[in-house]
Amino acid sequence: MTSVKFFKHSFLLFLLFASAGCVTPSMDVSGAINTYREVQPCCTTFQQVSFEKLPRNEGRSFTLAATDPAFLFRDGGLSYFRAFEIPESAKDSEVILRSYIFGIKNNPGNMAVIYPDMEFLDRDKRPIEGIKVDYTYLLSSLTDEPNSSHRFQLTAIVPHQDNLRYVIVHAASDQLGVTKLLPGNQSELTVPIGRGFVPVGGNARGTMYRATGSPVGPADSLRIKVRQAGD
Repeated sequence: MTSVKFFKHSFLLFLLFASAGCVTPSMDVSGAINTYREVQPCCTTFQQVSFEKLPRNEGRSFTLAATDPAFLFRDGGLSYFRAFEIPESAKDSEVILRSYIFGIKNNPGNMAVIYPDMEFLDRDKRPIEGIKVDYTYLLSSLTDEPNSSHRFQLTAIVPHQDNLRYVIVHAASDQLGVTKLLPGNQSELTVPIGRGFVPVGGNARGTMYRATGSPVGPADSLRIKVRQAGD
């Protein structure tokens, strides 16, 4: 009997700490959208932009914020952005970008997310066409960042070529302020985001919640990592 009580108490403590670790940050999304609408582009070409060097195999957390520069991207959309230099490699690289769901301040139960996009540039900081980006939607997991919220993941295989050196991360401008139904604990649904539909596997049961596309996010709402393809 004592062992049963110990197990029950241990399990309750586990649930308490697990739920405490998954506290989701929040921010004023409507205010951020209003601020974004007043923003002017910082520049007309990426040659005018400073780039941060990305280390290989080390994830870097960041966010998009009103303090970041904005650019009018080729799809006609204005967005804040962050610019990174991809480490050189003798083999193909895999660029992984995650965007984490966060709460909307003063609106309990409603969520938001930066629907991200990536644009790749050559050595001369000109856009490169033809880099395929795969979108997936990942539920929180005990085996994969258990203290993090649900997230979108963008994955791109960057072929080894001397002239591909940079990646720009920005919000998908056609999703700003758009609210979508996303899966909570279900495992299969087709979720429209950005330029396509995301198959996320499973069935149509479970909790649904709404996520609004935001131009910015709280600290560490994005994470990018570059590794050798196949690792």
